[in-house]
Amino acid sequence: MPTTVANVLIQSGTVTGIRRGIKAYAKCTVIDAKGKLVCPGFIDLHAHLREPGFEYKETIQTGSAAAVAGGFTTIITTHFSKVDTSTTF
Repeated sequence: MPTTVANVLIQSGTVTGIRRGIKAYAKCTVIDAKGKLVCPGFIDLHAHLREPGFEYKETIQTGSAAAVAGGFTTIITTHFSKVDTSTTF
């Protein structure tokens, strides 16, 4: 797998630069990711959140928090509930 050794500059939560030789600003946080793989957030294309109907197992909040902890920034949820939603629209 090809890799590139570079610096990543993040300003106000947005990646604004990926290149070698980026200088650290005063008062900035530097994270040493040497030897690590840095990648954008992952997308889960098939997630089952247990709401409505199985909130005792998982809620939208807890399922979303688990996704973020695993590196997922986007989840696509599929139908999974006890409630018949076919006539609710």
